[in-house]
This record gives sequence, structure tokens and C-alpha cells, in this order.
Amino acid sequence: MRAFRKDFIREITKNKGRFLSVFFIVLLGAAFFSGIRSAEGDMKVSADRYYDEVNYMDLKVLGTLGLTDDDLADIAKTDGVKAVYGGKTVEVLHDIGESEQVVKLIALTDGVNEPRVVEGRMPEKEDEILVDTQFLKSSGCEIGDQVTFTSGTEDPLSDSLTGDTFTIVGSATLPYYMELNRGTGSIGNGSINSFALLLPETFTSDLYTEIYVQADGAQEEASYSDAYDETVKAVQTKIEALEDAACDRRYTAVKTEGQEKIDDAKQQVADAEQKLADAKTELDDGAQQLADAKVTIADKEQELLDGEQTLKDKEQELLDGKQTIAEKEQELLDGKQTIADKEQELLSAKATIADKEQELASGKATLKDKEAELASGKATLEAKAAELESGKAELNQKADELASGKATLEAKAKELSDGKAQLAEKETELASGKKELEEKMTQLSAAKTELTRKQTELNTAKEQLSEKETELNIAKEQLSAAREELDNKKAETAAGRTQYEAQKAAYEEQKSQYETAKDQLAQISRQLPMVEAAQTEVTGQIEVIEAQLDGLTEEDEAYVSLLEQKTALEAKQTELAQQLFTMQEQKTFLEQNIAAFEAASADAEARLAAAELRLPTQKVSLPLQMHN
Repeated sequence: MRAFRKDFIREITKNKGRFLSVFFIVLLGAAFFSGIRSAEGDMKVSADRYYDEVNYMDLKVLGTLGLTDDDLADIAKTDGVKAVYGGKTVEVLHDIGESEQVVKLIALTDGVNEPRVVEGRMPEKEDEILVDTQFLKSSGCEIGDQVTFTSGTEDPLSDSLTGDTFTIVGSATLPYYMELNRGTGSIGNGSINSFALLLPETFTSDLYTEIYVQADGAQEEASYSDAYDETVKAVQTKIEALEDAACDRRYTAVKTEGQEKIDDAKQQVADAEQKLADAKTELDDGAQQLADAKVTIADKEQELLDGEQTLKDKEQELLDGKQTIAEKEQELLDGKQTIADKEQELLSAKATIADKEQELASGKATLKDKEAELASGKATLEAKAAELESGKAELNQKADELASGKATLEAKAKELSDGKAQLAEKETELASGKKELEEKMTQLSAAKTELTRKQTELNTAKEQLSEKETELNIAKEQLSAAREELDNKKAETAAGRTQYEAQKAAYEEQKSQYETAKDQLAQISRQLPMVEAAQTEVTGQIEVIEAQLDGLTEEDEAYVSLLEQKTALEAKQTELAQQLFTMQEQKTFLEQNIAAFEAASADAEARLAAAELRLPTQKVSLPLQMHN
């Protein structure tokens, strides 16, 4: 033993540097080990106190198809559950120069998983955001800057959030992101780089992506103690018992919702096909109506030309009638003037006759006086003869008186003869005046007859004028009716064209939907292999993690991380399976619709082309029917 000690001391003395190195290494290792062993309890106590202060969850329930209020209510009614909170999250992309990072947006939840604000303040508006401290470091952003996110899937970000641009109001930490690793995601490179917090009102979906559970009595236990694990495990077992019913209920709801959308889409297609068939029928009817309208318009145009020519002829006849009436009226005025002149001449002749009759009466009176004087002379002669007979002496005495008496008698006889001659002359003049008067009366009667005839002709012309005016009014009414009919025909033609344009627009819309469906089908055909490949890759990753889990226990530190990765991958696998199923359904549906449209499009295009050829291209007018 003494020799061993001597040898030990000799070795130390000979290798002092090595001895001191080993000594200090052992010393430091022992000190470090002692420090860690002594700090473990303090760290656990500090972590437990921190978890209590921020009301950290005891369990987190995930659902690949989303979680509903019914799930929340079922968990809340489970024995041992103290509180239940619904959480909403969405994974988005944020561009940083030429690269991008995956950010998990989380809705703030009062009473659980409360964030610790490092700088700035909590969000107060829907367009404000509280970001991870790691986000500020990696993106180079500062408080007050605006950040814009994009969707990492085909669905637009507006389906999940009310906006895509937010103002940074602060930075914070979350109790379940104590490590630098932020977990795995379903977009980008599969890893989450940072998180950010938003108000619940910013999320538009009614579904929850996570449910946070606090177990009854768990807060009183130390977070890393066996009692805490047993308390939480008991609640976890009861919640897991709800899994099958909840999954079946959610699967049925999603399937029903998807089937309703498919049924609605099928109904829309059926309605569109029916509308297309109706449009074809309407196109055929419209084309026939247009053809009939063209024939009718052509006939009516000819009738209108004939009617317009007839109207021109009637207008010329009306002008001729008016000219004739004007001439007759002038002749009537001339006849009236002639009658007035003849009446004046008649009055003059009557005055002359009255003078001649007065002279005749005067001559007759003179003749009677001469006859009386002649009778008196005869009586005187007879007295003288008697005196002659009584005494020749007196005869001789009276012979001179007799001669004188004879001379006087002859003079009286001559005067009588002259008076008779004058009387005969007066009678001749009277007869001539009466003859002239009769001629004047005949001329007056003829003039009156001519005047009556002219008046009759004038009345006849006026009646003809009235008839022409009546015919003209009838023609104008017919022209107005024909123009109205023309307007109606034009309106019918315009309506037919409008109907044709509407049907053509409906067909173009169907064709546009057909092109869109072809694009969607091509896109789905390109994406299907990618989704299938992604599903195969996720399945391989799950198998790898399951193989790693088989070699670990629940106490191992890597076990929880691998389990979370497996859960996330299983969620992604279910999501990919649902996406694959939906895409296959959409592909079948689109192929059926495209085939149906292609089967009907050729006939529809032919009908549209035929209908377009039958549409009138020139301005037409409807004819007018005239009566002769």
C-alpha cells in the first residue's frame, strides 16, 4: 500500500501538468454537474410560476378538419376540465427580399396562453399585429412598420382574414414557444419561422383550429411533477374518448357540406344546360320569327310603295279638283256679273217700254181727240149741207167756207192719218220693245239656267273635293296606321335582335365557363400528381417518426417533439387526403361538364350563325294600304 502511494506521488510529481489538467477538468465537471442538479428544481419552479402567471394551457386539441362549438361544448362538459378556449390560427408567408418565411398567425385568447409584451403594446384594432421577437430580428422590421402576408395555398387570404396588411404595434413571447424552434407547418418548407398575434375579429372563419384545455386542479400541482402528469393524463384520456364521435360528426358535416356544394354545382350545371336548351329553342323561334318578319317586311315595303304612288295620284287629283273648283268659281263670278248686267239692261228696257207705253197712251188720247174733232167736223159739214140744201144762196156764200172747211178737214184727216201712222209706228215700236223684252227675258232665263248649272257644277265639285279630302284623311290615317305597324315591326325586329344578342351573350358566358372549366381541369390535372407525391412523402415521414418513437419513451425529451411532429404530419396527411378526394371529385365533375358542353356547342354555334344570317341588316319601312 505504501509502495502504491509512493508510486502515485511519483507519477503526479513526474506529470504535474497532466495531473493538474485532469484535476481541474474533474473539478469543473463536478461543479457543473452539481450546479445543474441544484438549478433543476429552481428552473422547474420558475417555469411553473411563469406558466401560472400566463395561464398556460394543460392540453391542446387539434382537428385536421377544424373544430366547432359542439366540440368545445363536449370538452367543457368532460369531468376534470376547468376551462376550455377555442383558438384560431392560420399559416401565411412573408416575403423578405428574395426569400420568404412562414409565420403562424394566432388569435389572442383571454384567459389562456397570455403573451408577454416585450416592447410596444397589445393590438387594439383589426389591422394591428403583435409579432414574435424573432420575427423582428429575422425580417428587419420595427414597431410601426406595416407587414403584408400572402397565402401559401390556392385559397386566397381573404377566406381566412379580413385583410392582409397590418401595422406592428409591439413584440411579445408566448409560453408554448420557449425554444427557438417554432414547430412544423403545412406550407413553405414545412417549418414555422415565427408567430404573430391578432385580434379574434380579424379571423373570418367560424371554425377553430385548436382548443386549449385547462385541467381542474392542475394549476395547484408543479408543472413537471408526477401528480401534474397524472391529473392532465386523466383528463386527456377522457377527451380522447370523445375523438371518434367528434371526428365522425365533423367528417359527416364536412362531407355533407361538400356534397351540398357538389349538388349545388350539379344543379347549376343542370340549370345551365336547361338554359342552353331553352336558349336554343328561343334561338330557333327567334330565327323563324325573323325570317317571317323579313318576308312580311318585304311584302309591306311593296305595298307601301304602291300606297305611296296611289297617295301621290290622289294628291294630284285633289290639286286638279281644287283647280277645277277655282275655275268654276271664277265662271260663277263671271255669270253672276253677266246676270247683273242683263238685269240692268232689263231694267233699262222696262223703263223704255214704260216710256213707249206712255207715248202710246198719249197718241191714243190725241187720236181720240182727232176723231172727236173729225166727228164734229162731219156734223158741221152735215149742218152746212143742210144749210146748203136750205139755201143755195148760203151755199154760194158758204162755198168758200166749205172749201175752207174741206181744207181744214183734209188737214185734220192728214193729221188723223199722221196720228194713225204715228200710232202704228208706236205700236211697232211697242211690239219691237216687247220682242226685245222677251229676248231679254229669254237671255235672263238662259243666264239663270246657266247660273243654276254652274252652281250645280260648283256643288258637285265641292262634293268631289269633300270626298277627296275624306279619302286623303283616310289615306293619312292608313299611313299613320301603317307607320305604327312599321314601328311595331321594327320593335319586334329589335326585340328579336335583342333576344338573339342575349342568347348569344348567354352562349358566350357558357363558353367562357367552359374555357374556365378547361383551365381548372388542366390545373387540377397538374396538381394531382403533386398532391399524391406530397401525400406519399408525408406518409414516409410519419413512418420514419413512428420508427423513432418506437425506440423512445414518454420521458424522453425528443418524444414530445416527435409526437407533435407526427400529429402535425397526420393532420397534413388528412388534409392532403381530403384535398385529393376533392380534386378528384372536381376533375370528374369538370370532365362531365366539358363533355356535355362540347357535345352541345357545335349545334348551338350553328344555330347562332344561322340566326345571325337571318337577321335584317337594312332599314325597312312598312307599307300603306290605299283605297281608290
